[in-house]
Amino acid sequence: MRAPASLSMRLSLLFALVSLVLLGGLGAYLYHALGQQIAWRDDQMLQGRLERMEALLDDGESIAALRRRPLLYANMLGNRESLLWMLDSHGVPLIEVNPPGLPVPELPPAPEGRLGAHPAAESTRLAWRTFEHDGRHLTLVAGKTLDERERMLAAYRLRLWLAMGAGAVLACGLGWIVVRRGLRPVGTGGLGLAIVRSVAQLHGGEAWCESDATVNAFWLSLPADDDDRVDRCTDRRQR
Repeated sequence: MRAPASLSMRLSLLFALVSLVLLGGLGAYLYHALGQQIAWRDDQMLQGRLERMEALLDDGESIAALRRRPLLYANMLGNRESLLWMLDSHGVPLIEVNPPGLPVPELPPAPEGRLGAHPAAESTRLAWRTFEHDGRHLTLVAGKTLDERERMLAAYRLRLWLAMGAGAVLACGLGWIVVRRGLRPVGTGGLGLAIVRSVAQLHGGEAWCESDATVNAFWLSLPADDDDRVDRCTDRRQR
């Protein structure tokens, strides 16, 4: 017996839907995990920059010397998405590396160091720490714009959507094949023919199946009232 097209389609679509939900859940988990990993890496990088700048000051470099050699810390940052400020106690920048041209951030004191967003630009991540150097209270701020992170996540998100779409189409196709083959009758007639044969034999008749490459023919023979036998083709369906 051939599976009805509507039933085959419903089952294959259901199979595709289940696969899509599973792939979507896995993709969302991986996307969230990747975002957390990138954010953690950026925070560690910012804190490392603060430590390197403090190490320059601890090694005897004066602020005036650092201001005369901007390439010393500009090269250390490495790209146009990186930010650096050294602020005095009034918030005036003594050293500034600011390619995007963002305003100088107004940040609360943080002797132990803190992480957060730029007050005027939510798409910027900052790490800052206040300390004392040569009797002066300073605030060292390292930052990074999140444009690169957003581009990376957007590309990864697009690949996830494409993978989910391809997986759903593939699952639908495989489900269609499995359903068509699973609901197709076997050549010997299977359990249904065995039941019909048993009933026919109780009435003195016989049932059998004849098959070729494309057709299953089920035959039932029962004795007639005039003792003649009537052969009828009871079911003939395309396999």
